[in-house]
Amino acid sequence: MGLQGDVGTHLWLARGMAARVGVSLDAVLHQGLLTRSDFARMVAGCRGCDRPADCLAFQGAEAADRAVPPDYCANRDLLAELRDLG
Repeated sequence: MGLQGDVGTHLWLARGMAARVGVSLDAVLHQGLLTRSDFARMVAGCRGCDRPADCLAFQGAEAADRAVPPDYCANRDLLAELRDLG
Protein backbone atom coordinates (compact mmCIF):
# COMPACT_ATOMS: atom_id res chain seq x y z
CA MET A 1 0.00 0.00 0.00
CA GLY A 2 2.57 2.68 0.84
CA LEU A 3 1.73 6.32 1.40
CA GLN A 4 -1.90 7.30 1.46
CA GLY A 5 -3.28 9.82 -1.00
CA ASP A 6 -4.93 13.14 -0.29
CA VAL A 7 -8.14 12.77 1.71
CA GLY A 8 -10.14 15.23 -0.38
CA THR A 9 -9.12 13.65 -3.67
CA HIS A 10 -9.98 10.15 -2.53
CA LEU A 11 -13.20 11.25 -0.89
CA TRP A 12 -14.38 12.47 -4.29
CA LEU A 13 -12.98 9.43 -6.10
CA ALA A 14 -14.86 7.11 -3.73
CA ARG A 15 -18.09 9.10 -4.13
CA GLY A 16 -17.62 9.22 -7.90
CA MET A 17 -17.01 5.48 -8.16
CA ALA A 18 -20.12 4.80 -6.12
CA ALA A 19 -22.20 7.05 -8.34
CA ARG A 20 -20.67 5.54 -11.48
CA VAL A 21 -21.80 2.06 -10.49
CA GLY A 22 -25.25 3.20 -9.38
CA VAL A 23 -24.86 3.67 -5.64
CA SER A 24 -26.04 6.86 -3.98
CA LEU A 25 -23.86 7.15 -0.89
CA ASP A 26 -26.22 9.77 0.54
CA ALA A 27 -29.13 7.34 0.22
CA VAL A 28 -27.36 4.31 1.69
CA LEU A 29 -26.06 6.41 4.58
CA HIS A 30 -29.54 7.78 5.21
CA GLN A 31 -31.06 4.29 5.04
CA GLY A 32 -28.50 2.93 7.49
CA LEU A 33 -27.09 0.47 4.95
CA LEU A 34 -23.71 2.18 5.31
CA THR A 35 -22.48 3.71 8.56
CA ARG A 36 -20.22 6.73 8.84
CA SER A 37 -17.49 4.37 10.02
CA ASP A 38 -18.04 2.20 6.94
CA PHE A 39 -17.76 5.29 4.76
CA ALA A 40 -14.56 6.36 6.54
CA ARG A 41 -13.09 2.88 5.91
CA MET A 42 -14.18 3.14 2.30
CA VAL A 43 -12.30 6.42 1.84
CA ALA A 44 -9.28 5.01 3.69
CA GLY A 45 -9.23 2.04 1.33
CA CYS A 46 -9.41 4.39 -1.61
CA ARG A 47 -6.55 6.47 -0.19
CA GLY A 48 -4.34 3.38 -0.22
CA CYS A 49 -4.91 2.81 -3.94
CA ASP A 50 -2.03 3.51 -6.29
CA ARG A 51 -4.29 3.90 -9.36
CA PRO A 52 -6.27 7.13 -8.87
CA ALA A 53 -5.69 8.16 -12.49
CA ASP A 54 -7.17 4.86 -13.70
CA CYS A 55 -10.10 5.34 -11.34
CA LEU A 56 -10.78 8.80 -12.73
CA ALA A 57 -10.54 7.49 -16.29
CA PHE A 58 -12.97 4.67 -15.48
CA GLN A 59 -15.43 7.14 -14.02
CA GLY A 60 -15.23 9.38 -17.07
CA ALA A 61 -15.32 6.70 -19.76
CA GLU A 62 -18.41 6.21 -21.85
CA ALA A 63 -19.27 2.55 -21.89
CA ALA A 64 -22.43 0.53 -21.70
CA ASP A 65 -21.44 -1.66 -18.74
CA ARG A 66 -20.09 0.31 -15.83
CA ALA A 67 -22.19 -1.35 -13.13
CA VAL A 68 -19.20 -3.19 -11.69
CA PRO A 69 -16.17 -1.40 -10.24
CA PRO A 70 -12.84 -2.38 -11.81
CA ASP A 71 -10.81 -5.20 -10.27
CA TYR A 72 -8.30 -2.79 -8.71
CA CYS A 73 -10.97 -0.90 -6.74
CA ALA A 74 -10.49 -1.37 -2.99
CA ASN A 75 -14.23 -0.89 -2.54
CA ARG A 76 -15.35 -3.19 -5.34
CA ASP A 77 -17.11 -5.78 -3.16
CA LEU A 78 -18.76 -3.23 -0.88
CA LEU A 79 -20.05 -1.15 -3.80
CA ALA A 80 -21.40 -4.24 -5.56
CA GLU A 81 -23.17 -5.28 -2.36
CA LEU A 82 -24.66 -1.82 -1.84
CA ARG A 83 -25.74 -1.65 -5.48
CA ASP A 84 -27.49 -5.00 -5.19
CA LEU A 85 -29.36 -3.85 -2.06
CA GLY A 86 -30.76 -0.80 -3.85
